[in-house]
Parts: sequence; structure tokens; C-alpha cells
Amino acid sequence: MIINIASTSGHRGRAGAIAYATAKDGVLQLTRCMAMELAPHKIRVNSVTPNSSGLSLATRTSREGTPPQAPLGRWGTTADQAQAVLFMVSPNAAFITGTDLPVDGGVLARMR
Repeated sequence: MIINIASTSGHRGRAGAIAYATAKDGVLQLTRCMAMELAPHKIRVNSVTPNSSGLSLATRTSREGTPPQAPLGRWGTTADQAQAVLFMVSPNAAFITGTDLPVDGGVLARMR
């Protein structure tokens, strides 16, 4: 099992982040291609797309307020993201490969 970490920026892009958004879009395509290549070997490949989390790793401080783009009305947490990865590597996801699991509080649904 391989889990790649993507980003909402890879799905929709954003101004001022050409290299980052392009690289994260590449992660999504890499996930799909690897899934096809490795399926005969019974290796599953998926990705998880987090949105900004409420904990800044650089400063170790919580962000204040509600993220304006999140329909669920709160910042995601590292625990939200970790639970998604744990699901993807669990037997409950044994028939899932080549797909992306958004863990973004609904941001991508809102942007469609």
C-alpha cells in the first residue's frame, strides 16, 4: 500500500503557487498511474488531499477563526488527516486503488 499526499491546490490551482499546484497535480496523476502499474502485484496506491489544517507546523500555534472556504466551518486537524490515511491502509479499503480521498471540510465540493 502506498499513500501519496496531495493538496486542494493540485485539484484547482491557486494564484502565486504555480510550482506547488503543478507538483500536487502531478501527485494525483502519479497516484493513478502507479495504481495501474502496481495492481498486478497486489499493491494499492491512493492519495489523500488535506486542506490547510488548524495547526501551523512552523509555529506550533493554532489558527484563529473559521476558514472562509470550508463548508464544515472549522480548520482540519492533523488527526483528521491521519484518520483518513489509516482508513486507506486498513482492510476496509482493500478494494480501493487509484483514487484520492479529500479531507478538506468540503472545500473541493464548494469549488466545483
